[in-house]
Amino acid sequence: MRISLSAKKKLGFIDGTIKSPASTDAKSAIWQRCNDMVLLWILQSLHPDMASSVLYCTSASMVWNDLKDRFSQSNDSRIYQIRQEIAEHRQGHLTISECYTKLKALWDELDSYHEPIICNCEGSKTRASREEKERVMQFLMGLNEPYSTVCGSILMTSPIPDTRRVHGLILQHEWQMDVANRQIGSHAMQIGGYTTTKGGTSSGNSSGAKPPGVGDGKHGSYSRRSLKCS
Repeated sequence: MRISLSAKKKLGFIDGTIKSPASTDAKSAIWQRCNDMVLLWILQSLHPDMASSVLYCTSASMVWNDLKDRFSQSNDSRIYQIRQEIAEHRQGHLTISECYTKLKALWDELDSYHEPIICNCEGSKTRASREEKERVMQFLMGLNEPYSTVCGSILMTSPIPDTRRVHGLILQHEWQMDVANRQIGSHAMQIGGYTTTKGGTSSGNSSGAKPPGVGDGKHGSYSRRSLKCS
């Protein structure tokens, strides 16, 4: 919501920086029209039950502050929740891309609660490298068992690639596994079709009768008697 209001240059109506002018001011009508527009945007983004509780607020900043007081939580509580979700994150039935995307969203949200460190010293670079390596290990630890081999190969690489590169390597391994599984399934279907045909269910000769010329002495075949010396 803040991104939408910022793009439309209306953040001042919710943070109080654009204050209401006096009723006698010529800009009062313009301010009221813009305030009503922002208020409508906020109400439309809320659940109907929640919107009814702030329906009679007259300014967008009142609605914003009311919702903030009711639903905001301290940063430390949310940071704890994010770290717990990261620690418990597992691939399960997710694809590699879905698993990585969900984990990256948690990393990005966690970063948003910390002030960025603007420093080009060696200590800062070492710290960034350590954090990147930790994220690689968090991603690999949550993958399913079939990826253990490629995970081991990545961990033996020196230096360990960053998370984007690791995601690409695991994604390629997932594609190779899909291709191999399809080939196995296709081969199994071919064997099943051959076995069915050999059993006579689809050969057109289900009666078990021998074809002409096989062991009956007719149609130009040689019997055992004809092979005996006279």
